[in-house]
Amino acid sequence: MESQAQVEVANMEKNLNLLAVVPSIAPMLGLLGTVIGMIIAFFNLSHATGSFSPKTLSEGIYTALGQTAVGLAVAIPANFFYNILLTRIDRFVLKAQNMSGEFLDLINKPL
Repeated sequence: MESQAQVEVANMEKNLNLLAVVPSIAPMLGLLGTVIGMIIAFFNLSHATGSFSPKTLSEGIYTALGQTAVGLAVAIPANFFYNILLTRIDRFVLKAQNMSGEFLDLINKPL
């Protein structure tokens, strides 16, 4: 009975691995976008002709901050839902263990 329970728990958790990876990867991708945006900003600034224009710098910074926001916008809900699902699985496992314990007590109870 215990081995079947382990199989069922593994089946419930198998798709959670992907959901666990998303909150880790999304901020890194956002950071990569931030770095690329800053590189673009300073590249544009270094290749600007004439006088300095704040618009030249702000376009790259805008791109950088947008990428950071997207990374966080993906990571935060993914982390939230991962933890909700993991908690539900843990509660289910605890309930199943309690029920199986009660069942075994009932079976082993002397007549």
